Amino acid sequence: MGAKQSIKNPKDRERTSVRTEEPSELRPEISKTDVNYNEETTIIRVQPPCIRPKLPYYLNKILKESESPLEIDRLSMERLYNGVYLKQNKKKYWIDRTNNANCFMLYAKDLSITWVEDNRYWNWVEIKETSDEKILAAELKSVRWLEVCGRFDTEALTPEKLYEVVFVVKIKEYADGLESITLRLIIPNKSSKDVTVNLMNVTAREQWIEVPVGRPEYIHQHPQRVLLREMGSGLSQDQDLQQNQELSNASPQGHHSDAAVLNEEPRKIMPQSIKSTKTNKTMEAARVLRFPHNYEEILKEADSSVDRSSMDKLYDQLYTGVFLNQKRKKYWVDKKSYGNCFMLYARDLLITWAENNRFWHWPLVQESSDVLLPAAELLDVCWLEIHGRFNTTKLSPGLIYEVVFIVMLKDPAYGWENPVNLRLILPDGSRQGHTENMVEKRREKWIEIPAGEFMTSADQKNGEIEFSLYEYEGGNWKKGLVIKCAVLRPKA
Repeated sequence: MGAKQSIKNPKDRERTSVRTEEPSELRPEISKTDVNYNEETTIIRVQPPCIRPKLPYYLNKILKESESPLEIDRLSMERLYNGVYLKQNKKKYWIDRTNNANCFMLYAKDLSITWVEDNRYWNWVEIKETSDEKILAAELKSVRWLEVCGRFDTEALTPEKLYEVVFVVKIKEYADGLESITLRLIIPNKSSKDVTVNLMNVTAREQWIEVPVGRPEYIHQHPQRVLLREMGSGLSQDQDLQQNQELSNASPQGHHSDAAVLNEEPRKIMPQSIKSTKTNKTMEAARVLRFPHNYEEILKEADSSVDRSSMDKLYDQLYTGVFLNQKRKKYWVDKKSYGNCFMLYARDLLITWAENNRFWHWPLVQESSDVLLPAAELLDVCWLEIHGRFNTTKLSPGLIYEVVFIVMLKDPAYGWENPVNLRLILPDGSRQGHTENMVEKRREKWIEIPAGEFMTSADQKNGEIEFSLYEYEGGNWKKGLVIKCAVLRPKA
């Protein structure tokens, strides 16, 4: 082709063809026969308008949780490929380069981890996520009950994509007790499935590995509940379980198998009674000969001072009860058995999602004439789970104790067609369990739901007990339950 020629006068337009030439990287290949090089041809190069790629799905709402205001018009795709931190570094959002699908990482601080705030069982360690970003990971010390839960609203996921959910964890060299880890993925209105893995078989120690939970189909505008749980052996775990939960795009593969853990039958316990005296006077004399078991250690947690100048004054206060730990607990002595009793109020229990005001709220309830305490009222959840833990060294030895939850079903209440599960785990690892039908319970009154009973050791071989009230297998959304407390007391 010769040099470009300009149009000299209007008449020349009749014999002049005008061709728009696209930039070479966008122009398709053409053969030489497509252009007659003998004609006078003026080539006008036109730069096409800059067309911004289509914004990722749901981007505006996702970026509302970002650490700092981001101007979408100035946000490059490269920035989205690298990722954006959300919710004070509790989450990370990025775009998959291969299919432009939304991906998310929920760091450990955005997961619900049982007992994670108790430094006897977990540590928060700072790890390097990028060259200039650090995040907190949860490091497990030693527990009997391992439970890590995550929740995610699939509305933020790209439609018509198959996603996978994995936990990113690290197993320490000295890890133990991880032979049976149950992973569960629950999708609303769908059945849940479990898969059990043996993490002791992992050869890549001290490295981050992915533990797949499942690969759900896409469900629009419904939350998904993801659960990692160890339920079975009661062994201690010593490991660096630095939790990250990742939702990313994947191809369909993998296998799920059903898993179940059966509760042991409750042990048959014969009561050890306290011999009664013939008169109130001799009973009073017997009473003043001994102080309540371990009372000095217990009263170190008292919210106010207790008059210990005489046995009578001490017992008068302990019969009424003493608040502990900023009114999270109450301690009193049972008049019949002289055994220590404890009430663990809702704030001292672990209630899944209790701090999320979409699912629970905390109304004040009357505890005494001059004391109001917060209770946990369920607004709407499909996953109900409440745990408590207590050290039996504070209980009087040689007595049969019972553990009960004190709750109320309000009117209206719904979603209670499936019975709730009660479980008690004793210091030796033995378990008790049963179910309770809530539909048959009275409404608008405080009722007791028994979790189990056990005998305290007279030789002081004690430890921690764990008690739970839960229901999540049925998948029904539930409303109207109010949790006041759990009580540990000698059985009448």
